[in-house]
Amino acid sequence: MINKTKRSSLTKSIFITSPILLLGFVIFTGTGCKISKDTSVNVPNLYGAPLMSAQNELQNRGLYLEVVGEKYSDDIPAGLICWQSPLSGSVVARGSTIKVMLSKGKEPVKESKDTLSVTIPELKGLTLKEAIDKLYTLNLKLGKIEEKYSNEIEKGKIIKSDPGAGSVVTKGTQINLVKSLGKKPVKKVRVPKVTHMKIWKARKILSSKGLKVKEIRKVTTEYYENTVMSQSPAAGKLVPVGSTVTLIVADVLD
Repeated sequence: MINKTKRSSLTKSIFITSPILLLGFVIFTGTGCKISKDTSVNVPNLYGAPLMSAQNELQNRGLYLEVVGEKYSDDIPAGLICWQSPLSGSVVARGSTIKVMLSKGKEPVKESKDTLSVTIPELKGLTLKEAIDKLYTLNLKLGKIEEKYSNEIEKGKIIKSDPGAGSVVTKGTQINLVKSLGKKPVKKVRVPKVTHMKIWKARKILSSKGLKVKEIRKVTTEYYENTVMSQSPAAGKLVPVGSTVTLIVADVLD
């Protein structure tokens, strides 16, 4: 049986405790309201982010990620996110799905017929390396290389191209080059002795050596008619093939 003293003490305890319980209820309720507000989150900015990083960021916010496609982008490198919906800063409910598209990089430039054509530059006088570099710069290929002697173009440099400079061709066309061997070596021959011979025989000998003949007639009484009295260049001299040998041939008065 509880006495009056204990009952009074218990009553006071209940009244003292009750405000504390009420306060606890308010705090709990307030916290509950706060939780209900946290069910909405801000969408982060995913532009330029790698897919894995974006997925981790969304998971931390209680959101999901869905890749809906790819598209070209001038600003975002290939493989990174270049589009999202909803946009960054939007407020959505937890558990929402954020749709993204991945960049394919810059869109390739489609070549027209004009961009597929190229004019062959002047390659004459360039070294072989310079000519090849110029062809490759224009997306042209090197064809055959032919070598020829040239009195004008220095050895090792380009005489001409085929097709020639100024021709319009399609990119990837093979261009043939003619490279100079320098001046053609001059073949030389020793002038044979033809003095005291008849002119017809002298002509034959000189011609067989690849030499030309210039005949000058001179009246004399010291030699028989049509006899070679002298020659220039002199016998034994080394001269280029095709050189002219001047012969003084005896002539007589009628």
